[in-house]
Amino acid sequence: MTDRPVQKMPEIEAILRAHAAEVELTWPADMGFFLNEIRKESSHRCLVLTVCDHDRPVAVMKFGQTASAVAQASLQNEVHALRQAREMGLGDTVARPLGMFYADSRLWVVASYLPHIHWYQQITQEAKTGQFDAARADRVTEWLVRWTQRSRGSGRLDAAVFTAWTEGIFARVSPNSAYVTDILQKVYEAFRADLAQVVSAQVPLAGLHGDFNPYNIGWNQDAIVVMDWEDYQVDQPPLFDYFYALFIVLWLGSDAAYGTPQWPAVHAAIRAWHERSLPRLMAVAAVPDIATVNGLLILFLVHNLGKEAEIKRESASNLVYRWVEPLNRVKAPDYWAAIFDFFSPVSEA
Repeated sequence: MTDRPVQKMPEIEAILRAHAAEVELTWPADMGFFLNEIRKESSHRCLVLTVCDHDRPVAVMKFGQTASAVAQASLQNEVHALRQAREMGLGDTVARPLGMFYADSRLWVVASYLPHIHWYQQITQEAKTGQFDAARADRVTEWLVRWTQRSRGSGRLDAAVFTAWTEGIFARVSPNSAYVTDILQKVYEAFRADLAQVVSAQVPLAGLHGDFNPYNIGWNQDAIVVMDWEDYQVDQPPLFDYFYALFIVLWLGSDAAYGTPQWPAVHAAIRAWHERSLPRLMAVAAVPDIATVNGLLILFLVHNLGKEAEIKRESASNLVYRWVEPLNRVKAPDYWAAIFDFFSPVSEA
């Protein structure tokens, strides 16, 4: 059942019925749709519709808003990622691809519907009452452990991979983002030694979801659901998915409760989750020490902020401020403390 209004879309229904043989699903006689919530920065790539039988969701469908090669490539990548994740034994946590076809010069992808409540909604609601569900957060860590174990390849993060990640990053930043460019350059220069540590450690490469955060993590009661695999990549630096999830969790919690009597408890609970999670993920990713973690984190920040600025997302300046501002205050060995101190319950005093 869904509490969203289900709409009739005759043109889309006709396309689906015309391609029924290419999809592993018996389309309902009374077909309806509702438009999924799509973040503004993603809307240029594809639309997401949930297909319903009356008001019961039965499948999720994505298709490009235009016939662009970018939209088609991202959808093909998502299908490949879902198949890979299922082959790795993670099929209980991801949708099953049901088929894809071309119509109206666009690629259409259909996958099974997994009931879920988005984690970001739960974090926001709970933070307002001074809560952070530690058991649920630990299940996210468990998923990342499984994912890292099963997606690790034989490659290593050597000098060639490192150069590929950093080369040209400043050139791709929009000329209108001078502030971002300056911050990126400052980060890169200030933490060059830690970045060198990443190369010397030769850590194994692993799979990267690419957008692993509470907006793409859901819960079907106590079972985790991981969605939106369009940015999946193989053989990437480890821990990046964890870094992104942690920052967005901290961001959501602080946006909901910062400056209120509830924030100290939420802040402490998120920090405790990090302190439990990082050693486990370091072990499974074969990251030898905190210096290498710091180097990976800086590499993640430089790359991700460059990507944000490159595609001119509105959130780029917020990311610079909230993710990189602590670098202005401390040296790399203390960076993790600075991240949490930046959102500290007493930092307004």
